[in-house]
Amino acid sequence: MTKDSIIAKIISDRATPRLDYSIKHKTENFTNNLFLTLFDAKS
Repeated sequence: MTKDSIIAKIISDRATPRLDYSIKHKTENFTNNLFLTLFDAKS
């Protein structure tokens, strides 16, 4: 890969962002479930 092709690839990737929030949602769900498990008032 040449320097110019790398720069062109970066520019094209910036033009079409691929946002994936699945990891964020999975982490939030895990954290919420962990909190509820550790601090369950019924125990």
